[in-house]
Amino acid sequence: MDPDDHVCLCFHVSLRKIRGFLRRENPPVASLISECLGAGTGCGWCVPFL
Repeated sequence: MDPDDHVCLCFHVSLRKIRGFLRRENPPVASLISECLGAGTGCGWCVPFL
């Protein structure tokens, strides 16, 4: 998967955005990705990838 490919199509969240968030914030739980970036809160298609 290319870093600029969208993981979340509803909110246009790319793999690059997710990796950057993980590096900066080091979240203790995956649900913070959804809370902070919105990924996984639309149709739910990307939830298994988060």
